[in-house]
Amino acid sequence: MTDPEDLEVKLVAHHIHWVAPREPGYANDAPFLLRISQQGEDITGQFGDSRALLNRAINHCYEPGAAFSSTTGILAARNALALLDDSGATHRLHAPAPLGLPGGYPVLIERGEIQLDLATDWDRDEAVEMMRAATRRDGVEDITDDGTVRFADYAREILQEELGFELPDTMQPGDIAAVAKAQIACVRARF
Repeated sequence: MTDPEDLEVKLVAHHIHWVAPREPGYANDAPFLLRISQQGEDITGQFGDSRALLNRAINHCYEPGAAFSSTTGILAARNALALLDDSGATHRLHAPAPLGLPGGYPVLIERGEIQLDLATDWDRDEAVEMMRAATRRDGVEDITDDGTVRFADYAREILQEELGFELPDTMQPGDIAAVAKAQIACVRARF
């Protein structure tokens, strides 16, 4: 039996990958990258189908009723502590949106600096494009360099049909709180 402490896991994944196995209505087909290594050797294939493995891990790690924000909070705390560590230690972690990229990536954090830690045979541009595709499956058509979110038409249509909520075509970073409050008010009024 393989000791989990001997494994190095690298994952390029998106919020949709955590949602799709647990919530009805999501297509569980967004692209991702997974590498499991032991002493530098790629042993990912020993674990069977990567999507099935990811789905099992997600369903196993989230007890019923667990909020997705719990993962975000844990990652944020670990990454913040690593960024503040001035000991020179290198922290091998997973970070959401490092360097402003879409999705989550394996990273190295040392002395307040963060860098991607992709498997050597993974192409950065290909990984980023995969995460852009995953973002579209999660209802966001794209995010511009200034942080403006352009929502996918299908997502806007679903919110309109199911909740009567009119999500704007685009949302500026400064409008996030107002849009969120309007959406919460709409949900409260309906339920």
